[in-house]
Amino acid sequence: RPRLGDRTALLFATLLAISPVLILYSRMARPYALTLLLALVALAAFRRYVETDAKPWQPALVYWLCAVGCIWLHLITAPLVLVPFLTFGFSAVFRRDWGRVVRIFWLGLITLAGLLIVVLPRLLASSDALTVKLATAAPDFQTYYGALFFWLGKSSSTVVLGGVVLAGLGAGKLWRDFPLTRTLLTGLGLTCLAILVTQPAWVHHPQTFTRYLLPALVLFLLAVATGVSRLSEILERRLVDHRRYAFPLLVLGLLVLMAAYTPLPKMLATPNSNSLHALFRFDFREDENLINRYQTDFPVSPYWQQLAKLPVDSVKVAVAPFSFETNHWDAVRWEQISRQRIMPGYLLGLCVD
Repeated sequence: RPRLGDRTALLFATLLAISPVLILYSRMARPYALTLLLALVALAAFRRYVETDAKPWQPALVYWLCAVGCIWLHLITAPLVLVPFLTFGFSAVFRRDWGRVVRIFWLGLITLAGLLIVVLPRLLASSDALTVKLATAAPDFQTYYGALFFWLGKSSSTVVLGGVVLAGLGAGKLWRDFPLTRTLLTGLGLTCLAILVTQPAWVHHPQTFTRYLLPALVLFLLAVATGVSRLSEILERRLVDHRRYAFPLLVLGLLVLMAAYTPLPKMLATPNSNSLHALFRFDFREDENLINRYQTDFPVSPYWQQLAKLPVDSVKVAVAPFSFETNHWDAVRWEQISRQRIMPGYLLGLCVD
């Protein structure tokens, strides 16, 4: 906020709050939302540690806890979390700031020690589980193109194109005025390089690719918010008599367009016991959603239409057998037709009664 202004901060907070991807991962028992938070706090703490002389151990401790915890939760975050040692380290060496070099060196040692204690045993104990997922897929043009729809959380190519234009308009100011931009971009570039080298399973799907590069979503939305602020400043200089309406109208137009193409109404409808179903998150574009295509030919019983005659969300229906792989589980459509709550029925001897 102090660097980019009240307008950008307010719009950025709004875009974060309504991001379908962030809403999905915040509701999911997987590490992505937590590692996103830890990674960004770690980068900010590292910068504070390097640039402050007052009680530097405090930001150092914050960085150490966040960095080690983040990499322990998800290995792919390592390039992003560790990149400040390169960006700030090379800068300090180039300027011959040896005091800062020594400070970075000591933080590097304790970070390495923490990673060896926490991460190395897991790698040694489950190396097979890791290697079996490597060298199986690689991102292509469609992966990168689909990632834009995920980062903006929209299904419309027109809205996404507008978002890219706004992000481009705000990129220059972000590069100049927001110091973590360079570190974030370098870290994301190294993460992308690691993905290209290791080729982990399913990474050719935009969903998988974007969650490995989740901090890019934050940077993209911040660039969009900055672009809207810049565009409003341009309009204010030209529309002197109506300058106070420029920013509110731009924001209103952007939010209306985003609301028109958001997956949130279906995802958060009532009732919905399956809001984390792969159907909602595999691809926001219905035509490109492989789960949607796969389930199109599933037979639908007239039973669900009969249940629609009852009051909404008045009964619960347990359906068996339940498929852990949700692409085989058609409960989303059953709930949308019946307007009743569908629960998985387990046939594993756990709920026979």
